[in-house]
Amino acid sequence: GLRLRGWRRSLRALRGGLRLARDGRWRRLNLHDLRGLGPARALVELRAYWVAPDVPVPDTLRTPGYPAFLAAIFLLFGDHPVAAAAAQIPLSCLTILLVYRLAARLWSARTGVVAALLVALDASAFGHTLQVLTESLFALLFTVMLVGLEHAVHEPDPGPRERLEGAFAAGLWLALATLVRPVTYYLAGPLALGLVFVEARRRGSRSLLAAAGLVVLP
Repeated sequence: GLRLRGWRRSLRALRGGLRLARDGRWRRLNLHDLRGLGPARALVELRAYWVAPDVPVPDTLRTPGYPAFLAAIFLLFGDHPVAAAAAQIPLSCLTILLVYRLAARLWSARTGVVAALLVALDASAFGHTLQVLTESLFALLFTVMLVGLEHAVHEPDPGPRERLEGAFAAGLWLALATLVRPVTYYLAGPLALGLVFVEARRRGSRSLLAAAGLVVLP
């Protein structure tokens, strides 16, 4: 019974794909659509998360974070992929500044400068910034998550409120990064366990255990 229904659903999906191919709508998709422009245009024009405006199929293979970012750029500046790529330049600059801040707080200002230079001179990161790709936005969100995590655990004697704020901020930014690239989907659990380990070493109260739960909450 279940296996037969699964086959039927697969056949219906196959027939739908063949119908789209016959109509020629799939042929109008290009590489940029596969990077998120198609769903972004559907969000702007139709307020629907489709593969593209002329392909009325829900995009179930892509997380919506980057298409939503592109849709916001298109609403502000019009449907121009160049504007989307240009908008990523300040995002990458902010990532470099946050890397400096994080490394300087963990080690020293000199280490922060070296870390920022390494990120700034990374040829692949530079190339991704100038293309309609998820890497720049994801790198910024992930770095902000690390800053929140550092705020939760690295202070010499953080109070309960600071721990909770840092943990929730880390979980929130991790959730946003996962909506852009789902490769971080598995990190919430290890981060929560890491916070529990830090609390055990400090022999602290229940505050960081609550913080571990706040990491997973978003």
